[in-house]
Amino acid sequence: MPRSGLETSVLFEPICYPYQRMSLLVTSNQLFPDWDDFYPTGSMTVGVADRLVHYCQIVCIKGEGYRLQAAVVWLSAESDDPLT
Repeated sequence: MPRSGLETSVLFEPICYPYQRMSLLVTSNQLFPDWDDFYPTGSMTVGVADRLVHYCQIVCIKGEGYRLQAAVVWLSAESDDPLT
């Protein structure tokens, strides 16, 4: 979801501040090219991505999420309930 310049600058600082000072863990369900829709300018997107990937290890996890698996189990248990 796109944000205003003020909102994205607030999110830009926590990423830029720890750069080369401390570890930072970031999770996202969006690929880097899709971040252009989030940040107001391409240069801000590039700046964030550059700082994140400079000394990083990217771990891509594929598969169904735990929430989806739990919902399937919950729905199947609910349909087996003789009171419904």
